Amino acid sequence: MATPWYPNEEGRNQYGASLLTNHPEIIPIVQTYLDRGVKVKELSPMIAREHEITITWNPQLDLDAAGIAILQLTQEDPLGAWGARKVQEKLRLRGIHLPRTFIEDFQHVRAPEDVEMRKVLIKVSTSAF
Repeated sequence: MATPWYPNEEGRNQYGASLLTNHPEIIPIVQTYLDRGVKVKELSPMIAREHEITITWNPQLDLDAAGIAILQLTQEDPLGAWGARKVQEKLRLRGIHLPRTFIEDFQHVRAPEDVEMRKVLIKVSTSAF
């Protein structure tokens, strides 16, 4: 569930200064970890432990807006062949970053028949070889 939004009475950024403002060295640190093959979901705890820099995720979209973004994108896929990873990749190209698990859950609720069809197609295509 998304964090509720509260109006910022003081007029300042409710999240404080950006990570890049406070820690300009973060970019080479992250790149070093990615070059070593560290998974993205392991980055935050690893950076916090080794460099004492806390990274938090502030969701860009509330649940309604995230669902609308997924629905708008899946209109480009009339056959329902795109799985959660493909949808996540295409959303990222548009600057929308959502967890894959959220996209999977949304697809299961919205069109469970498409999810089942993809499972059948995967089984057929892997058993043919």
